[in-house]
Amino acid sequence: MNLTIDSDFGYDFRPVFLKLDAYEDQNEAFYQVNKGALRETSIVVEERRQALLERKSQRDDLLTFVRLGLQTRNCAAKPTRDLREYSDPERSIQDLGLDAECSMLYTMEQSVLDETKEIDDTLEALDRIDAQIASSDAALEAYHTSAESGIGSMKQELRDANNMIDDLTEQLDLAEDKMALLDTKRNALLANLDELTGDLDNTLQFIDDMYISLDQIGRELGDMKIQNPLAVINPLMTSYYRTHEPTSKIQHFFPSLLAIIMAFSCVLLSSFIIIREKNSRSFLRNAILPLSKTSILMGTILSVVIVGFLQSLIILFIGKFGFNISGLEDTLSLISIILVGCVLFTILGLTIGTLLKTQESALLSGIFMCTILFVFSGAFIPLELMSKTFFTLVRFNPFRLIEVFFKSAMTYKTTVFTGDLIMITVVELVAFGVVSYLAFSHYRKHA
Repeated sequence: MNLTIDSDFGYDFRPVFLKLDAYEDQNEAFYQVNKGALRETSIVVEERRQALLERKSQRDDLLTFVRLGLQTRNCAAKPTRDLREYSDPERSIQDLGLDAECSMLYTMEQSVLDETKEIDDTLEALDRIDAQIASSDAALEAYHTSAESGIGSMKQELRDANNMIDDLTEQLDLAEDKMALLDTKRNALLANLDELTGDLDNTLQFIDDMYISLDQIGRELGDMKIQNPLAVINPLMTSYYRTHEPTSKIQHFFPSLLAIIMAFSCVLLSSFIIIREKNSRSFLRNAILPLSKTSILMGTILSVVIVGFLQSLIILFIGKFGFNISGLEDTLSLISIILVGCVLFTILGLTIGTLLKTQESALLSGIFMCTILFVFSGAFIPLELMSKTFFTLVRFNPFRLIEVFFKSAMTYKTTVFTGDLIMITVVELVAFGVVSYLAFSHYRKHA
């Protein structure tokens, strides 16, 4: 469509249409951005709700078990108290004549209710957030529909005006051609020319009025501002985005599973090797060999690292072809992580083996140590529930360090060895190595 009128009183509509197109693009971009933000926020809220519902189900199962115990023992008819109120529960039971089993079950029930109260509060907060998201989405849809309708209406009015002006221009051109051809008949057509002059005056007035109206429309378009309904409803704007694509449960927990298998195998194997050496004749044979303590220690570490490395590769193979685990493309990073983890856990197991005398004690200590490292790694208990001081200490947990490396390489597909993690890894390797060497030297000297 030609939007320019080439006449003495013409008007170029293209700037107005360009402004309307720009405003329409801006409105669509605003709608898509905010729609995507609301959709992502809703997904994050739903994921959080599912996690909390799972925890609530576990809590309800535990409370059902405890309350069944209270009902089975007819604790409602027996004297019971919350034993957390007393510094010496056993003495308080005797002094107050309380039923010990019922009091312990009642104390357990109250403790579970107190510790998990935040689950119900958080679920209520998520419901309120869902309501706010739904309200914001409705307001955004209404605003988007209204803006599109207004822009479309203005464009149609401008097109109609342009068509009318084009028609008038064609009529004027035709009239001029006829005037040139009928110049000889001017006297006979004076009456018609007077009437045509009146029509032209009316047309000019109409065009002037249209020009004024279009100027007013242009000023109103320039003064229009995009209002953000979400900012009015929720002044504190927050945004959520995914760090990685959604994965299955086995994909999510596979890095933790690989790390705990590596930890148990390396810690227990290295501690058993030292215990068996201490309880066999190989100790005397190693003592008379012309080898330094460092060589013997490095040989033990190397043998355990090789076994742990092969076990980890087998687990990766099973995960890849047995459970369709993705994220194993960065082979160099995975090999580096496995080697670092095997060395860390092997040194930890050697330290345990040099400090203990029997395989039974080494087995219990190794299992206890690996369990503690796993529980306080963030894979089982969220780090947000820990105190600030304890959270700082957990950063140096070797199990958490290896787990973070695996998740960075397999799940998030980001840079694995960053500056702070490399620093923590080096510090742990040096610290564990020094402690293991000193313990091994002391054991060799006094054995």
